[in-house]
Amino acid sequence: CPDGNIYEIYDKLSELMHLDESEIRTLFTTEIQCEKELLVVRDDIVDILMEAKRLGKIVIAVSDMYLTEELLRNLLENKGISEIDRIFASCDVCFPSYVCVPNQRFCAYISWNGYLRGICGT
Repeated sequence: CPDGNIYEIYDKLSELMHLDESEIRTLFTTEIQCEKELLVVRDDIVDILMEAKRLGKIVIAVSDMYLTEELLRNLLENKGISEIDRIFASCDVCFPSYVCVPNQRFCAYISWNGYLRGICGT
């Protein structure tokens, strides 16, 4: 992938900096812990999410970060947000983050998976 996901980034960091597995694990764990602590829940967005779910809508999240869907879901659930049906992370599908949304290829990928009907020219 052009940008890589967090695991690929830490593999490369280990290689470049000659860090052992224990050092990489410590750095990785520290980064994820910082994400957990610094992530701020926007109540207005959660209200919209909950209203969409109440109306029976499918709720998706789209990320152009190097964090995988699994990590993003864990971070959100840690903050009490578990109502998201699907998370699309550009790093999981090898789309470079700088061309994520409104990138037509990424939108087409999401649409192909049954989401975004009529959006992004699909």
